[in-house]
Amino acid sequence: MPKRYSFLPDDSGSIMVVALWILITLSILSVALGNFVLSQLSFAKFYRRSTLSLHLARAACFEALNQRRSGSAPGFDTERELNTRRHRAFKGGIGYAYYFEDEQAKININTASKEVLENLPGVDEDLADEIVNSLRRPFKVEEELMLVDGMTEERFKKLQNSITVYGDGKININTAHFEVLSAFGLDPDLISVIMRYRQESAGPDEQKGTDDDGAFLTAGSVLGKLNEFDGSLFTRQQQNLLALQGSLITKSNYLKIKITPTAKGGPGDGFSAVADIKENRILFWAE
Repeated sequence: MPKRYSFLPDDSGSIMVVALWILITLSILSVALGNFVLSQLSFAKFYRRSTLSLHLARAACFEALNQRRSGSAPGFDTERELNTRRHRAFKGGIGYAYYFEDEQAKININTASKEVLENLPGVDEDLADEIVNSLRRPFKVEEELMLVDGMTEERFKKLQNSITVYGDGKININTAHFEVLSAFGLDPDLISVIMRYRQESAGPDEQKGTDDDGAFLTAGSVLGKLNEFDGSLFTRQQQNLLALQGSLITKSNYLKIKITPTAKGGPGDGFSAVADIKENRILFWAE
């Protein structure tokens, strides 16, 4: 019988195992490298989009400031006018939208008296006293109130939409909510008339559906407009309004600009800035 020869060495099984392990290792490395490359590409896209969103947000902020001081803004501020979203679109599916929130529709915790503060939701006499006498006053941001003795997260949530650290303490009667006007010292029945005027009046142009609906043009005209609108104000309510008239405004100098950039067709992260309109400068920026 002829002798058979093998072309494989005696340890061919071991070589095949080693080769298989090498192939498996290379496959794992290939997959890992592919995932790494994809993650780097994703990060690069995210970085470019984030950078673009930041530039768009800054452009929106610049436009918003120009719009408020250019004379194109009305001589009053109302929620309807401020909350209208302004849009800007550019080629390539990028752009931005922004609107305003009125910081002077709130109680300034740095200037308010103890009597005003204790009328805010979630605040009693003891907590109001702690706020007024806090060594942190003037506060830089509203959240610093959490460091005041007696303040809790639950209490802060109740009052955070009614307070600010910006402004000179004057309140915009066109935008302030019921709780703020009440804490400020206005009679509740009088506030109800003010709110009805803001909701139902056609405003100075006497046309419904326009930005001046329910607007008071000057603080000095508020009493006259309310008497024309309702005609049932008591003497004490009129005196109450006149006593606080010097602390009321109808156009704000401190506005929060809420910005949403659009990058590559999709909305980006939100940005916000608080602006001193009179001084034309940004006081606070958040990303």
